Amino acid sequence: MRRLVLDRTHGYGGRYYEGGLFRTFTRTMDHEYELDLLTYRFSLFEDLLWTRASGGYRVYTGSIDYGEFVTESQIKHAVRLGRRGTFHVLGVQEENLRARRFFVEVGYRYQLAPDHQIGVRHTLGMEKDDLDLSLHYIWRSLAEGGVHLELGLLDWTGNFVYHLIANSNRSFDTRQRYLRRPYFLAVEATTPSRWPLRAEVTAGLQRRSRARVDETVARIPGHAGYVTEHLASFYNEEAVRYLGVLLEYTGPLFTLGATYRGSYGAVTRTPGADSTGCWEAASGLGRCYVPYPYDFQSREYTSAFGLHGALRWRRLELRTEWIRAINADRLSGAALPEAYVMPYDFRERRLTGKTRLSYLSPAGFWGALELNLEDRNVRGPRQGGTINLPFRRNFHDQVVPFNRRFTLLLGYRRPRLELTAGVSYDQDGDLYSGWGIPSQWRSKPARFDGGFFRLQLTWP
Repeated sequence: MRRLVLDRTHGYGGRYYEGGLFRTFTRTMDHEYELDLLTYRFSLFEDLLWTRASGGYRVYTGSIDYGEFVTESQIKHAVRLGRRGTFHVLGVQEENLRARRFFVEVGYRYQLAPDHQIGVRHTLGMEKDDLDLSLHYIWRSLAEGGVHLELGLLDWTGNFVYHLIANSNRSFDTRQRYLRRPYFLAVEATTPSRWPLRAEVTAGLQRRSRARVDETVARIPGHAGYVTEHLASFYNEEAVRYLGVLLEYTGPLFTLGATYRGSYGAVTRTPGADSTGCWEAASGLGRCYVPYPYDFQSREYTSAFGLHGALRWRRLELRTEWIRAINADRLSGAALPEAYVMPYDFRERRLTGKTRLSYLSPAGFWGALELNLEDRNVRGPRQGGTINLPFRRNFHDQVVPFNRRFTLLLGYRRPRLELTAGVSYDQDGDLYSGWGIPSQWRSKPARFDGGFFRLQLTWP
């Protein structure tokens, strides 16, 4: 979630995407997209090893269509600089149906005392107005049990870049000036790793920001190379908050834990008040304000409670994770974006689950059979036999009542290395459509459900 707050430019649809900050639904998703992510991503058990390592590389790649993979790679490393200083680098390559990004963040920490550090981080990227600076205070470390506080200055170069563009009188696609700057506050806290009862808390808040945006919507050539640009002006307001909590007990033979995850994102887009008039911007360049055609609000909300556990006996291990979530995605307003045929108020109760039975050989090779499933109960009025018809008219095939698959996994495991490959069998056969009724175009079950691999490598 923090990465989404810091990098708006490379989300699906760009910085000013009209379908919500979190991209809960996009046009390119199908009804199995969320199940694909559940199958391919790293589990809570693997995340623990990653969090406690100071350096490492991990990647997952899985099939989502005949010609496309979904993939995400992460690399992190820390280098000591003298007795008190440490340089950190984090890189994330993410290509899926919500984002296409390569996110890089570098930072420096200085040790004031044995348990106290201060630091600074900065993002790197091509867009000059999408750079973020954050200040940090760390008590102990998250790997050993500690607290991490962060104050982020988002898009801190944005208004400077706006004035550069405005003073140059050159052509541009978009320019943005903050009227209320976005600040980001975050906290992370963990218990010491030696404790059998593990607790983690992470929370973040981006206060509501407000920006004036000018967007070039047309360039009209004229006589002798003269060009007239049509600009649409709008005000963009955004706010984000999230919370994550984990409690987990680990004993000699079993692990038992609970999680909570909540998030809220809001976007309000209104036309600029002065969207009229023409003027001579520069020699050979004229500009005219034209009305911005949209006036809408987007709200996204998730509240999810989960249980997970593991049972180990000799060479056998049973792992399970279950999440019960309430999700909401609402689009409303006086003038909706052109891509949306009507307002919608999507609400659902979703159950997702993953259960795996594994056998680990003495040499480190292992095999497993895994069940992945999701049941989605869409709420709303029924019209013409379809629940929540306005949503389904905007997103035709994104949600079906249930998805179930069995996955065969083979892998190799060492203390700092884990390699996994898997292939899935579709138990439900994809016989339902996104309208919540049996599919009218699929007459026989589709059984092969894609393959994937994961690699996680850590170092001290």
